[in-house]
Amino acid sequence: MTHRSALRRNRRGAIALIAGIAAPVLLMSVALGVEVAHWAVARSDMQRMADLAALAGVQGMASNDSLQQSANAAANVAELNGAAGAATRIWDATALALSDNQAAVTIVSGLHNSADPAVKVVITEAVPLLFAGLISSATSVQLNAVAIAELGPQPCILSLGTNGSSGISASGTPVVNLNGCSGYSDNN
Repeated sequence: MTHRSALRRNRRGAIALIAGIAAPVLLMSVALGVEVAHWAVARSDMQRMADLAALAGVQGMASNDSLQQSANAAANVAELNGAAGAATRIWDATALALSDNQAAVTIVSGLHNSADPAVKVVITEAVPLLFAGLISSATSVQLNAVAIAELGPQPCILSLGTNGSSGISASGTPVVNLNGCSGYSDNN
């Protein structure tokens, strides 16, 4: 009987059992947290690539390059920033789309003004699984990033109001001719 009463009073075994059961769950939670953080970093890098590529494509349009040249400029910038390119790019003149392995560049209508051209870049990448592969049969997760840059009228006048200033103001009957450009103010 003394052995049984000693076992009832000794709680060290129970703590070891709880720790043994909780440790794998805790380790797997930390591993999945690291996995998701890895995906977030990869997605952020892909978004940066897409943003820069879309801006490069619109810059090509602003420089009066052809639509294909603008799409190629976007794909070049995507490759320079880490997107894997193909040996040969495929340009579809009817769809105004260029395919280059991880980067897909499309000339689309503008978001703010449908008459303005825009460049849409989609970067797609298969990111390998680090720890999630232990609980899944998948070896990678497919991530993508999308960016659209629109070529609109370039401002001749740009007003940045600060601390309640009015931005652009006029009195009387002013006449402003903005030929081939526009005026922007950040004031309401």
